[in-house]
Amino acid sequence: MSVHQMVNEKAIEFLNVCEEEWTNEISYAALHTLTDNKRNKQKMLPLSEDISKLQTHLQRTSESLTEALEERFFKHNWELLSKVTLAKLVLFNRRRGGETERIEVVHYENRRNKSEQAPKEVEDSLSETEKVLLRTLSRVEIRGKRDRTVAVLLTPDIQKNIDLLLRYRADAGVDKENAYVFARSNSGSP
Repeated sequence: MSVHQMVNEKAIEFLNVCEEEWTNEISYAALHTLTDNKRNKQKMLPLSEDISKLQTHLQRTSESLTEALEERFFKHNWELLSKVTLAKLVLFNRRRGGETERIEVVHYENRRNKSEQAPKEVEDSLSETEKVLLRTLSRVEIRGKRDRTVAVLLTPDIQKNIDLLLRYRADAGVDKENAYVFARSNSGSP
């Protein structure tokens, strides 16, 4: 057997051992390190002051866009209102953007209105603040992470914005087959 053949066999043997042991020795250790680093990473939370400023900005922008759209339709204003409304919804519900943007028109139209939300015995057990919220907010149930049902609460002004978006869908160039509330023009996705 030549030196070249011996080296070749040793290399093949080494590759086989690497393939067999890689998962146990290297991948596991690397995955374990990544998971630990992710778990121990400090998360920077936004200040309540910053969230308040964002909420105020979104509210003002929403009001001006709603006024402008009610006077006259401009596609650009419609698109901005869609983005602002989605941002308000995500901020209010503290939901993932990907979940919220996939609210379907059918789910919105079948939302639970204020009057039909809770049985009498449940309502009797609520605090006064919770009763006020029950009377003012509507709820849409959507598919969340891992196909779990997730409730999204809608304030009256968010509902007004969504109603306006739905009214001008055709003018904005949204395909009739697009099932999403926050649809983009000329696209089949949210």
